[in-house]
Amino acid sequence: MINVKSGFTDPEAVLDPAAQYGGPAVQIDGLTNCDSFPAQQPTPAQSPAADENVSIGCIACTRAHFSTIAGTLKEAIRFAREDDITHPEVQSRLEAAEEEVTIVERHDWTPEKTLNSPPGEKHVIHRFFPDLRRLRQQIMQITTVDDLEHAAANAALLSTNFRLAVLELRGVNTDGFKDAASRPGAGWAIGTIAQWHDSC
Repeated sequence: MINVKSGFTDPEAVLDPAAQYGGPAVQIDGLTNCDSFPAQQPTPAQSPAADENVSIGCIACTRAHFSTIAGTLKEAIRFAREDDITHPEVQSRLEAAEEEVTIVERHDWTPEKTLNSPPGEKHVIHRFFPDLRRLRQQIMQITTVDDLEHAAANAALLSTNFRLAVLELRGVNTDGFKDAASRPGAGWAIGTIAQWHDSC
């Protein structure tokens, strides 16, 4: 009876094909044993834990979006003061600011994500959503440099107040923080614009 060895069941049956057919053995530098290959590890995207929070409203992401909106409008002012509101750089930044608002409204704070968020974060989202909507309207209605300055000031206040609200949510005492707005989530900042300009 012929005993046939298979490389799948008997490692000793695995031969170098070149040596098996009479040629010189092939040596590959640094490779002596197939067992030396490290086991492939799943990437973070394959890990279930990485997707645990995909379906909730992202507070950290929103904080970054608010900061970007405020910074983008502030940059637009620099160009608008030199060449008016029609400057291409101004229009480009206004468009970018609107896109950031849209991302928050239609991606981070969708009804289903808000519903699945922890109670504290859900409360913060509900408090700031009206202000975000008003900021969108204000950005869309900018026709003068003065309009732009008011929108930039409101965006800066909204960003600061949201950051404070998130800190409070994390247990940080923010009572000592002094800014033009009364308290985080207390309402739209239009009434405090003059005070904000005075404090600059």
